[in-house]
Amino acid sequence: MRLNSVRRYVAKEEDFERMHRFIGHITTLRFNIAADSPVHPLKEMERIEREFGRANALKGLKMAVNDMVEELSRFDVPATKQLDAELTEIGAMTLSEARARFSKTLKRVLKRGEILSEEESYLVRNAQDFLRGNDAANCQRLLAEFEIAQI
Repeated sequence: MRLNSVRRYVAKEEDFERMHRFIGHITTLRFNIAADSPVHPLKEMERIEREFGRANALKGLKMAVNDMVEELSRFDVPATKQLDAELTEIGAMTLSEARARFSKTLKRVLKRGEILSEEESYLVRNAQDFLRGNDAANCQRLLAEFEIAQI
């Protein structure tokens, strides 16, 4: 294998594990679903991986992370920082990072080019550190415009 292929493989595996920990932490500790419960999302991921392979399990994991991001969309800055700290401690993807990667609302805000609510401003503020290029610059501009409009 070429070095770049190995790096991509390692990055994918690390990404998989970080998302896995994210789902495990949130569903177990935040939604009170026992880790050994047959309805725990990670049990379903294990079944998918066994029956259909790791690539399909990764797709399912991404969908589950997206669902969690939407479920936790009302978390304000202090609650997000607290959860991010918990997730960082266990080596999981943070909610802020997951929002930047998977949030439908964030994508709508960036496409619209305007923050319409305090909730959207929290989302943009928390996600901006994980965005790149134009999206990062747009977040800064949108937040500045929103703050000026609040005065």
